[in-house]
Amino acid sequence: MKKLALLSALLLVVSLSFGQTVAVQGTVVDSQGKPVPFAFVRDSQHAYATYADGEGSYALKADATSKLIATAKGFGAASATVKEGGVNITLPAGDGSAVSTSAGNMFSVHSEATTATILGSFASTTEVQGSRYLSENWMHGFAIGTDDGVIQDPAQLFNYDMMGGDIIYTADQKAISTVNRANVKSVSLYDDKGVATKLAYVPAVDNSHYVKVLADGPKYKMYKQIIIRYMKATYQTNGMTSTGNKYDEYAPTYLYFFAKGNDAPVKFNPKKKTLKELFAADADKLDKYMSSAKGDIDDAYLTALGDALNQ
Repeated sequence: MKKLALLSALLLVVSLSFGQTVAVQGTVVDSQGKPVPFAFVRDSQHAYATYADGEGSYALKADATSKLIATAKGFGAASATVKEGGVNITLPAGDGSAVSTSAGNMFSVHSEATTATILGSFASTTEVQGSRYLSENWMHGFAIGTDDGVIQDPAQLFNYDMMGGDIIYTADQKAISTVNRANVKSVSLYDDKGVATKLAYVPAVDNSHYVKVLADGPKYKMYKQIIIRYMKATYQTNGMTSTGNKYDEYAPTYLYFFAKGNDAPVKFNPKKKTLKELFAADADKLDKYMSSAKGDIDDAYLTALGDALNQ
């Protein structure tokens, strides 16, 4: 497997002073008005970015004084003024090549790197249940570098090896390379429905794997650690009774971590009682959120809670 490092010159160098953000949504289309699936849309000044879904629809928060830049493989780039509400973007025709956000700056390969291939999909066989990979298919993605630069190349597709701890990517779905986690703050991966998973390298939680980011604000942060173990079949029978499983399994364990401000992350149990203790300083906001929120306390619940209390 090729071991990659990020170029020191990032695709986009962003300002550390963030202006007021507004919620923007819209559709990326081609010159014929047809949606462009999985177009990449970013703020021209800051590290705000997202992918459109399979229907070309996108949504993100952007600086009200900035512009949106949209790109997609096979198209030219286009820009639009940020305004709250709907902003549709039309991409001009391109030459079929992959348009990067800044020419000449993308993931690079060590000359001494070796090559490995992964053939087929990431789907488990009938004899093995579960998976070591975040998705059964390759995903679109972009990274935020250690100096807050956006790193994105539409020619590359991504996945996360939850067992090995590496984010892998490929241009041809055969030759696989890994992201050097020391050079990135986070990587956002988008599945075929446009649903994002943000992963970050947080050594205080796990120094050999990425963790899923559930909340990442100035006041509160929440992370989900995913531990995958390969469990061999344990089936036994004496002809009358039987125990265990007939299949091998990638068995996951999930642990949750909370950090207030710049404090070190601490493990927590995602229950209402625990949340009330962790967010005691914002008890009114917490009560308001809990009274309106529906469903179980899952990842989506915690993410929405973090967004509400980080306001």
